[in-house]
Amino acid sequence: MTNIVTRLSAGGGALADATFRALWLSRLVSAIGSAVIPVAMAFAVLEIGGGVGQLGTVLACGAVTEVVMLTVGGVWADRLPRRTVMLSTEAFSGLLAGGLGLLLLTGHAQVWHFGALAMASAVGKAFFRPATAGLVSELVPPRQLQSANALLSLCRSVPAVAGPAVAGLLVALAGPGWAYVIDGASFLFSALLLATIPVGRREPKERDSFWSELRGGAAEVTGRPWLWQNLLSHGLWNLGFSMLFVLGPTLVMVETSGSAAGTGAAGWAAVSTGLTVGGLAGGLLALRISCRRPLVVANLALATGAAPFLAMLADAPIWTVVVAAAVAAAGTDVLGALWDSTVQQLVPQEKMSRVTAYDWMVSLSITPLGYALAGPLAEHLGFTRALLVPVLLILLPSITLAFLPAIRSIERSADGTVTQHPVAPDQSLEYQTTTPGR
Repeated sequence: MTNIVTRLSAGGGALADATFRALWLSRLVSAIGSAVIPVAMAFAVLEIGGGVGQLGTVLACGAVTEVVMLTVGGVWADRLPRRTVMLSTEAFSGLLAGGLGLLLLTGHAQVWHFGALAMASAVGKAFFRPATAGLVSELVPPRQLQSANALLSLCRSVPAVAGPAVAGLLVALAGPGWAYVIDGASFLFSALLLATIPVGRREPKERDSFWSELRGGAAEVTGRPWLWQNLLSHGLWNLGFSMLFVLGPTLVMVETSGSAAGTGAAGWAAVSTGLTVGGLAGGLLALRISCRRPLVVANLALATGAAPFLAMLADAPIWTVVVAAAVAAAGTDVLGALWDSTVQQLVPQEKMSRVTAYDWMVSLSITPLGYALAGPLAEHLGFTRALLVPVLLILLPSITLAFLPAIRSIERSADGTVTQHPVAPDQSLEYQTTTPGR
């Protein structure tokens, strides 16, 4: 790991800074530990007598709780030192995961323990995610924000490549309890790394009420056309792309006609691998890409999400669907780095976490709807016609946004600074050139 960090730092990127390096290592360690949990949780719940329905309930508990708590977490991440928020939630999650691991190892775990852990961990994520976006913009200068966000994306992608295989081996040899113990240890080690980051100083000022600050975050989103337009597009994209995880398995395991039909679990595993490898490639590409209009490029990159659906529509062989899935995942990670670095420069620092919370809330709340709609669409429209729905949901908003004045008005200079140029005589909030101080 030391050699990897040295090579990535050598180019003068964000990792050359010791404080960001500590943040990056904390995210990498935590992601490595968490990569084994999806497999371990499924085996653990079934092993102690739970059924498929109960496993679904556990997953739903976590998803719903995080969506509900995100805006709360965003407000508090703007109020408190963000490093403190992150450190506390990592330590909290570590104790919870380690405790459940001990319950499994001693034979005392029950299904409700998993539901409680999922809900408690989701509360932690709801505070952690908004705080992370704000802390990155505190630690990293504008010229390195894109590099920083791309590197954080790699923290998620790299463990995901080997995570399921390692998890299966760990569960088979040692049992799911040890997977949770390792995950807990990774959270605690992550917290120790975060503790090395200096606490940022905040200018003392009189605080509004919680509800006023919550409304202030929403006003920040609705008052900036480029921001709410992209959030709307991202929501439609998530609605469409999430259908891949229903329509894809349906093609390879249920459908009887088509080049990719009948390839079964091996076919879907290949597509899943393509998504993982594509995400890794996208993170590496985002480290290198340089563009004058970041949100134009970001939205065009997001349009690649239609690729796997178009491959299935074209009755392409399974290897083509795999490549298309990799392209889609790469485009998503490029979008992520460009989008995050733009938001971190154009949104005032004191409102960053609240805006990020709304961004996450849109994505996480709409994705389950896509899962739920995909099946009925395939039944009522037929499989082939159903594929057109996600294609339109992905392509239309992504391509349309690339031509909107508010999106094209945002430009990135050679030194990495992102500004918004006036697009109308109105000098209101949404049209002002904004580069918040750090």
